[in-house]
Amino acid sequence: MATPEEVDRLFAPIAVAVETYATAHGLSLEKFKRGNLGWELNREHPEGGEQHMLLLYDDTLGLGIGSVWYFPCEEMDRIYYYWRQISACPLEAEKVIAALDAERNALARVRFGYWTHSQPLNPPESHTNS
Repeated sequence: MATPEEVDRLFAPIAVAVETYATAHGLSLEKFKRGNLGWELNREHPEGGEQHMLLLYDDTLGLGIGSVWYFPCEEMDRIYYYWRQISACPLEAEKVIAALDAERNALARVRFGYWTHSQPLNPPESHTNS
């Protein structure tokens, strides 16, 4: 399994392009968030919640790009998600930027309420016998 240092080295050919893209589109770039082997481009979604474009590394797949829009609803005590599948992408700046554009545009076209997943906003804590 790759380490964060190895992923940074593998992503080096696309790093400047991804950073420039993030800045141009008002996205924050976060590396290895939540322990993932990859980078995320994040911002608030115009209709609420947050959107994340994911650049994840897998030893078998290589670079995979996908996205998610999540919307926490305290009123319903649910968090709603719209997930887009992670797809393989060559580690070439032009192809990565095209894939990121496709993800950004696809998330912008999703109508509010067309969620693919949901779960309790505040899941009950697991109980253990001690």
